Amino acid sequence: MYNSITNEPIAQAGTYLFAGSGCELSEFNLSHPGLDPNNNTVVPSSYHIMILNSSGQIVSYTAYNTLTTCSSSCIPDQGPVYMWAGYNNNVQSTYWTTANTDAEIICTNQAAMVAYYQSPLPICGVNTPPLPNCKNQGWSSANVYWYSAACGGATDLEVGVTMYKYNASSDTYVTWGNRAWFWNRDTGGVVPYSSTWWDDIQALPDAWAIVRSDSNGVITSITQLNTISQPNCV
Repeated sequence: MYNSITNEPIAQAGTYLFAGSGCELSEFNLSHPGLDPNNNTVVPSSYHIMILNSSGQIVSYTAYNTLTTCSSSCIPDQGPVYMWAGYNNNVQSTYWTTANTDAEIICTNQAAMVAYYQSPLPICGVNTPPLPNCKNQGWSSANVYWYSAACGGATDLEVGVTMYKYNASSDTYVTWGNRAWFWNRDTGGVVPYSSTWWDDIQALPDAWAIVRSDSNGVITSITQLNTISQPNCV
């Protein structure tokens, strides 16, 4: 192999990335998103890895897109952040999907709290009858992880970040998929059982937000809860 500028043999052994075909290959201005180790975009077939010896002779010449993918040391090491996904009790639990609007989700939870506090059952405790003769207080929730900025992610949860869950049995992380969660950005935690919490959304602390993600677990919106107009729930 010869240097196209000096016409002298390339006398430095090493590994080179080239693009092109035929007798002229270029190593200048090579740029492609697939060269980023955290990006799975396929590199064009014109990109090659060439290994030369100290005499400028080719030792190997391999299409970049046929190379074995290196394992990454990166894991979703940011988090966990605690997300709230609804009330879970024996009177009226709540569930929603990303197809529901913010207003519908708010009204679903408000209706559940109205039903809960209208129920004549006592709240379960030490001195009450056991279930089902008392009403319990539970929540649906989840821990969220994501990649740090050093691994192509972000320092904080933000739009565009992919959210993962940890599977302890297989020691793996998988994406959450379509979700609409409530998140307290200061403390995490759950929305309390309260007969009034949902009555004035705009009076709630700034920390509360609704986080939505797409089918790949990528955050598509983070909406501060007290910026949403109070819905007319019927």
